[in-house]
Amino acid sequence: MKVKDVITLIKNSFLKNLSFKTDDNIISYIYLGCVELNRRFNLNIRSEVVHVYPDLAIYELRDSDVDLIVSVYDENNCKLIESDVINSKNDKFKLINYRSFIYNTDKEEDLICIYKYSPKMITDINDTIQIPDTMLSALLSYIAYLGYSTIGSDVNSQRESDRLYKIYEQACTNLELQGYRINIFNESLYGQVKGFV
Repeated sequence: MKVKDVITLIKNSFLKNLSFKTDDNIISYIYLGCVELNRRFNLNIRSEVVHVYPDLAIYELRDSDVDLIVSVYDENNCKLIESDVINSKNDKFKLINYRSFIYNTDKEEDLICIYKYSPKMITDINDTIQIPDTMLSALLSYIAYLGYSTIGSDVNSQRESDRLYKIYEQACTNLELQGYRINIFNESLYGQVKGFV
């Protein structure tokens, strides 16, 4: 779905009461809504193979849009468990930040890193929105919530903003019931079984 299609829906739906100054304002709200949906539903997952060496301990993923390393698997498809101590030769693996980790090894091998990546920046009406069409009602609800929360601080605007956020939450709950929410932070299966390898 293109951004211009969503703008048309916004202008012809219950959001037409919001007075967006320009289409650029709507595009920024659409992007913020996509970021929120990607955060909540883990829509953007990729993998990267990192070749590790015995004489090197700190590694960083190369992709520039890494949001968060989710898990790392060794060449036997076993998930690496983090150690409590940073950079101890006795402990093999520790995440440093969202895109870097420490891995101590005595041999060359490949690690498979599963990570979330940032949604593509939306700047133009001809850009494609990278969410499933079934998430459109949640996206529109979130845009409405953002629009009303910026109108003012009076009681009616705040009440309407709260109501729209509840509609957004209900739309997300419906999506979760349809199976869109997958907890990738509680992996119990190997990467190969999950299809990442």
